[in-house]
Parts: sequence; C-alpha cells; structure tokens
Amino acid sequence: MKESTEPGSFSRAARGATRKSEPGSVLSLSIALAVLTVAAYARVVGNGFINLDDNDYLTQSPHVQAGLTWRGIVWAFTTGHSANWHPLTWISHMLDVELYGMRPAGHHLTSLALHVASTVLLFRLLVRTTQSIGPSAFVAVVFGLHPLHVESVAWAAERKDVLSAFFWILTTQAYVSWVERRTAGRYAAVLAFYVLGLLSKPMLVTLPFTLLLLDAWPLARAGAPWLVREKIPLFLLAAASSVVTFLVQRAAGAMALTDVVPFVLRLENALVAYVAYLWKALVPTALAVYYPHPIDSYPFWQVAGATCVLLAATVLAWKQWTTRPWLAVGWLWFLGTLVPVIGLVQVGSQAMADRYVYVPMIGLAIAVGFGVAEFAKRAGAVALVVVAVAWTAATWRQVGYWKDDRTLFEHVAAVLPTNYLAHGILGSVHLREHRLDEAMAQYEEALRLRPSYAQAHCNEGMVLELTGRPAEAIEKYETALRWSPALPEAHHNLGRLLAAQGHLDAAIAHFEAALQSNPDLVDAHLNLGSALMLVGRRAEAIAHFTKALELRPGDRDVQRKLDAAVRSRP
Repeated sequence: MKESTEPGSFSRAARGATRKSEPGSVLSLSIALAVLTVAAYARVVGNGFINLDDNDYLTQSPHVQAGLTWRGIVWAFTTGHSANWHPLTWISHMLDVELYGMRPAGHHLTSLALHVASTVLLFRLLVRTTQSIGPSAFVAVVFGLHPLHVESVAWAAERKDVLSAFFWILTTQAYVSWVERRTAGRYAAVLAFYVLGLLSKPMLVTLPFTLLLLDAWPLARAGAPWLVREKIPLFLLAAASSVVTFLVQRAAGAMALTDVVPFVLRLENALVAYVAYLWKALVPTALAVYYPHPIDSYPFWQVAGATCVLLAATVLAWKQWTTRPWLAVGWLWFLGTLVPVIGLVQVGSQAMADRYVYVPMIGLAIAVGFGVAEFAKRAGAVALVVVAVAWTAATWRQVGYWKDDRTLFEHVAAVLPTNYLAHGILGSVHLREHRLDEAMAQYEEALRLRPSYAQAHCNEGMVLELTGRPAEAIEKYETALRWSPALPEAHHNLGRLLAAQGHLDAAIAHFEAALQSNPDLVDAHLNLGSALMLVGRRAEAIAHFTKALELRPGDRDVQRKLDAAVRSRP
C-alpha cells in the first residue's frame, strides 16, 4: 500500500508500529510542554498590577475587591463596565480575590495555570485529530511559549484572553467527541463550553467558522451541506453575543473612534496590521502593550505591499487545498479569527495589540508546523527543540518587563519612542512618587506626540493643583473634557475645585457627569453627597453616601458622613 504524504495521516503499517509508544510520547511531551511553559513564565509571580486596565478590573473595582458575593455575581451579569460584557471574566477575578486577596501573585498564577492547561489541551487535541505528534507539538510550543502571548498571560486584566481560549479549546474538544459519537449529551457539552467561552470574551464569535475549517481538515467531513445546519445553534449564540457586545461598547463610548476615523484609514490599518502580526510572529521584537492608531493615511507602498502579501498567501494556500489542506485551514483560521479585532469596526484607540493574536496564531502554527513536517522529519525535530528553547528565553525576558508600571512603560518608550501612552503613564508613575517636575515633563511629551490625549491634560491639571495653581488646573480639566467629554476623572476633579470656590451647582453637575461615566467612583459619590448637603438636598445626599458605603464597606469616614447626614435635620 502506498503511504500517504499527508502529515496528518499514517499508513496502517506505520500506525501499528507506533501505537504502543504513542501514548507514552504524548504524555511525556505534555509534561515537557507544561514544564517549559511554567519555566518561561515563572517570573510572573513576582510581578505586580499595572496602571492600565488593572485598575479598572482589580485595584479600583469595589465589586471585584469584595470577592465572590451574590451581589457581585448579579453585577457581573448586568454591567457593561470597561466597555465589555464578560460576566465570567469578572467572576473569575472575584474568585481570585476570595482566594488570594489583592496579592498580585495569586492572580498571575491563575492566568498562568489557564495558559498551561490550554497549551497541553491544544497539543492533545491536535494529536487526537491528526495522529501526528511532531507538528502538533510545534503548534503547542507556539501557543505556549511565543513571546507575543506574554501580554495575554502576564497582564492581569487580560484574564478574559486566557479564560476564553481555555473554553475555546474545550469547545473544540467537545465538538470532536460529538463528531465521533453524535449524542445529545455531547452536543450539549459543545454548547455549554461555547457559552462559557462567550461569557469570558466575545471574540469566540468566530469559533463556529473554525469548526467548519476543522471539518475540512483534519476531520475530513467537508462538502456536506448539513455541516452548517448542525452548527446553527452556535451561529445563533455568536450572533447574540455580537449584538450584546456592539450595544455595550457603543453605550460605553468605546467605538467613538469608528465615527471619527474614516473607513479608508481603518481598512488601510487592517491590511497593514495583518502583515505586522505576521512579522511579529516571525520576529517577536519591539513588543509593546499599546500601538497607537495612526491619525493619517499610511504610505501607498505600505498598504499596497500588505495587500499583495495577503493576496499572495491566500492564493497559495487555496491552490494547495486538495494536496495540503492544512495550509489553507491554518491561513484561513488566522485571517478569520482576527476579523473581530482587526479594526474595521474600531474599538479603542489601538492600531493592533499582541493579545489579539492569542488564538489566531494557532492557525499560523498549524500551517507552518504541518507544512514543515511534510519535508523535514529529523531536522524538524531539532528545529522544534531550538525554537522551544529560544522562545522560552525570549518569553522569560518579556515577562520581566511586566514587573511594574515603570519597568513596562520605560521599555515601551525605548522600543517605540513616539508612543504617547507610555509617556503618559510614566508621568503618572512620577506623580504617584510626588516628582512633579518629572511628571509634568512626561505629560508634556505625551501631549506633544498626541495633543488630543485627554488623560494627560487631566493629569497635568492634578500636577497644577498640587503646585497651588487651581485656576490653571481648571483650564486643564476643561481642555481634557473638550477632547473627551465623558472623562470621569476630569469631571470629578473639576467638580472638586468648583465646589471649593463655592460654585456648588456647577460642581454638582460635574460630579453627576463623572458618575454617569463611572457609577463606581466612590469619591465622586462622597463629594456629590457633600455638595448636595450644602444646597439642602439631604435625601439625595444620603442616597450617595449610602452608595459610597456599599462600594467601600466598613470605611469609617464614609460611615461618619452617612451618619451625620442622617442625623441632620431635614
């Protein structure tokens, strides 16, 4: 019998000769993958939280800091906080607080455990479906050890990435089990894992499409019209998640850039970003937590070059569909799973993000790993070891940059000197340490690079307050609000200064605006309550003091304010 050249299949003779050793090899490689991944990320337990989203998700979130409570669970399912609806992610953070308190090490360990589990599960899934150990190990090495994935694992606020990917792989495993034996119970497991994944992060909306790709290869089910019909419940769940996500992000103002940035520029950025991701997958250097979105069009050669690369790769993969289907499956996986975050509908102000390729890079790894296996067996094994060791070292180094704000953003400013956000957050580092001149210098540099950076205007106002220049601080807060009318910190700080000057009605309006953007801003509730008391609106003041106490239970100062308001005469 002629042996197949397809790396995802074995002849009967080969399969029979290796059957006894395969379980041991899979187990040994699973252990090796887990050990290497833990080694690469070991430094993460010494890292702290950073002042970018970690404050929103953890250090300044009273709902999360309260731990796992019934009230917190209800909040998780009903809030659109942080411009996302991902209740399971919120609950996982609450559970971490219940287990570890606010010690960063425990939170990082949970994310690492999920990443290690996903790495091993991905390897075993591919071995199960392709019967090919070497290429499957390569894909798992890419997923577990590539430096591009550090952002998803080492950033506490990106729990949604590692949690959703874990359920992505479990959903796919459940689907493979259902394909092997189509029972209602197994299909229910597919739906259950998929729902859990969507509750972790809506990026799983593309998962049903990846199942169709796997139907083509390695499951060899392509061509039947019922392949789409059997996935209709999954597509309906994906559609529902997409609608909810759109509404939440629109309401939170996270899609404001879509209304400002022309579609042509968003399209240009999407094309360039695809190729940039390819380059960073090949050469993972100059990685940054934030890549600013351009405000002007890209050079024609850059857009044209990116378009040619994408078209050429797509045509090449498509032409290999019948003989090397893993190329098309891997390439289309990469292209398709990036669609929700490639920026055609712009959410946030980033041009691209390393965390966005956490799952899409599985597709690239499949295309490369199974492609190389066709031509190089022993050489491929040696290359796998070399790549694993090199990426372990690179990831170890990259994890170290996430130690704290100063370390991370000094690195970002070094590799991307025009990154305005890096200078802005370094300014906040200096501000917390009361080095006001250094803080102002960083804010000025950030504003030189991006004059519309509202948070930097607001933070300059704080520096001016601390140096006894309230009139100039008011101007800065007003400037910040011109660029970002809903910025809660600017409204709150401006309200404080106006209240101190006796302009209580204006102050109340700003406090209310701050709470409209961030209902959990405790200080805004307290200051609004105090201002309301001064204008004789006692009942409303008590309501805000009560809310502040709910958000900060046990706080004696808040309790005293509430008691004083209750005792005062109406």
